[in-house]
Amino acid sequence: MGWKAINNRHAEEDRAVVDLCVLAFERFNEDVESDSKLNLKTATNSNLPVAYMNKEDVKVFPEYEEKLRRNDLFVYVRTHPQYVVRVKVDDGVARGFIVLNRLQCANFEVTVGIDYKFTWSCYDISSTRNLVDVSLEIKPKDIQASNEIVKIDSKKIEKALGNTLYGHIITRHERIWLTCAGAEYILRVLELNLEIDEEEDGLSGDFDDAYRGRIVPGTQIFVQKDMGEFEERFVLENVTPREAKKRPSNILDIYCNDGEYFPVKKRLLQPCIALTKSVLDKTESRLRIDVDVDCCTFDRVLLYLIAEAKGTEELSKYKFELEQCGLMLEAAKKLKIRGLQDICESMLGAYESRIREEGISWQEVVDRNENGETLLVIDGMVCDVTRWLPEHPGGNTIIPEQALNQDATVYFELYHASKESFLYLKQLYIGQMKVEDLNKIYNPKPDVLPSQEFLEQLRDFMRPETLKSYKSF
Repeated sequence: MGWKAINNRHAEEDRAVVDLCVLAFERFNEDVESDSKLNLKTATNSNLPVAYMNKEDVKVFPEYEEKLRRNDLFVYVRTHPQYVVRVKVDDGVARGFIVLNRLQCANFEVTVGIDYKFTWSCYDISSTRNLVDVSLEIKPKDIQASNEIVKIDSKKIEKALGNTLYGHIITRHERIWLTCAGAEYILRVLELNLEIDEEEDGLSGDFDDAYRGRIVPGTQIFVQKDMGEFEERFVLENVTPREAKKRPSNILDIYCNDGEYFPVKKRLLQPCIALTKSVLDKTESRLRIDVDVDCCTFDRVLLYLIAEAKGTEELSKYKFELEQCGLMLEAAKKLKIRGLQDICESMLGAYESRIREEGISWQEVVDRNENGETLLVIDGMVCDVTRWLPEHPGGNTIIPEQALNQDATVYFELYHASKESFLYLKQLYIGQMKVEDLNKIYNPKPDVLPSQEFLEQLRDFMRPETLKSYKSF
């Protein structure tokens, strides 16, 4: 199956794009009008995972000459990269066309012919990591036409794949066409193991897709039998089993309701209030989380989380198609991602910002607490922790018992003196106390004050210009 992947590395208005008709390599001259028939000059094998374009069309992409020289020009179709493919220039391709093989057309879900145009963009490879290993499933291309049991040597296939895919970027679930020893095979990418630094906290560095990576020297390739309807018609020999990898302690496997899963850094999942206990669990007892969200929707959710983690600038570029808004809103509510919920409700015309620009009165805080909500005041900031209370690692009773209707700053420093806690605070912030009401805030222990160092860190992290643009509110 293919993703409807979302990747908002570039704002749409900043992307260099070109509209092209798609031609199938196998029927190149048949697909072009008679007066435009040309021959590909550089291509001899339709099975290669390469797209062919005219140089004039490639010129719209930034630094295209250097990228072509390094074999680093990759493109994707429509708004976001579902899959990516390396580009080669061929003067035999008329302007306004891109040539793909039939399997690539199926991967990209594009229609072949001069009556259809699709928008293509250059893929930013800067955050694409190298692959430690990759696992693929295989079956003969024309297995249904064979009357004999087909034998496949996995060692030969793995070597051929390494040669064919060297330098290419592959994506989980991508289908690949391979010719080996005169026979043709169809493979599908199952698992990817990226070079990941377990020490990274997810704040620094890149947030590349956990399901996309680059084949390099040293990448191990494993193939296994496609267990589909024709599994009894072929045998896979000389199979090297892929060793089970110990999961990094900072990674959680998110299993969707359709059986697909995503390996995701815990740090990236912090805005998902519903997953708080698993994210904060330091043991290995919660390495798998099941969510009632389908994989395509969670894919879009994941890119929202990446954008939020990267900061205000990236988050301001985040967008998705309106027709996906209903599913995204449902996922945001299930995972308790307030920022994403706000975006969805805004798109649906039902958004009312919970950031109170005019400020919040002390009486309102008291009244809402008495009516079943849980609002805290921390250094003059009002935070609504009502929805988060059931997920609070310290239990759902300690906050109502100790911190309601009073200045909770000292308690917050006592129990949560870390930037990790500050990040959760951003998810819960709804506005500032009105200036005229600051002296009304009850302080049961006026002689016990928060440390100056803590206040400086808190105020720097929650400074107004950050709060106003932080989309999780």
